[in-house]
Amino acid sequence: MQQANELTLTVADDGPGIPPEERELLEGDREITQLRHASGLGLWLVNWVVTQAGGRLTFHDNEPRGTVVTLAIPRADAESVRSASDEPATGD
Repeated sequence: MQQANELTLTVADDGPGIPPEERELLEGDREITQLRHASGLGLWLVNWVVTQAGGRLTFHDNEPRGTVVTLAIPRADAESVRSASDEPATGD
């Protein structure tokens, strides 16, 4: 369920789907070497980036076939955006 203070993006496909045991790996902090499908690395990386931003990914079956993935990240308030844009850029 979408909250007013978050941005959501939902993507659905009609492929073979993601097995429940791999969904658990994607949603957890386990080693990525446990994933069996090549596409799982991309989803694991997206999940890592989203959780670092304070968000979450959720997975549901897309009947009759496939997966629905919802990405939810917190919205930044205007003051946070202004404050971040005032900070000097740093580089190596």
